[in-house]
Amino acid sequence: CSNIDCGARNRQSLRHFVSKGVFDIVCLGPIIIDRFLDEGLISDAADIFELTEGDIAILSRFGGKSAQNLIREIQAHKNISLSRFIYSLGILHIGEKTSNILAQEIRNSIRRPADEIRNNKDLIKFFQSYSLEDLQKIRDIGPKVAESIYSWFRNERNIKFLEKLDKVGVRIESIK
Repeated sequence: CSNIDCGARNRQSLRHFVSKGVFDIVCLGPIIIDRFLDEGLISDAADIFELTEGDIAILSRFGGKSAQNLIREIQAHKNISLSRFIYSLGILHIGEKTSNILAQEIRNSIRRPADEIRNNKDLIKFFQSYSLEDLQKIRDIGPKVAESIYSWFRNERNIKFLEKLDKVGVRIESIK
């Protein structure tokens, strides 16, 4: 679906975000994601990190202990590697391989500690410093992928989402 407000697209994006190759939140599978969406507990991936035991425990088929375990699992996964984080964003044409290439490009560009990516604001700044032509100079990045990256990091909705992830405590692990 090309509609960015499509419910099915959002549902799939959330399932991807918590999946094994990304944030790897084991207790949070597709059925629970669907339940949280249907109950209005979450609308985007950042909302997952704002859930409380009380939000979950009141739902049927959940109890205090399962809510506690789920919240503990979610909170334990707030730190993520740069390549997995890029992959989690669901940018069109960006899979695991391209996420690794982009993370390596960032690592290669770090000349001094001040250049390091510590949060999403730094990540936004990094990608917004690249023109379409600069992005296409990265190994294995063609015109379609470059356009996708370029557009994604200039979209106000995506910028607000990244800021929200920072606010809820999602952190990119230190790049060495």
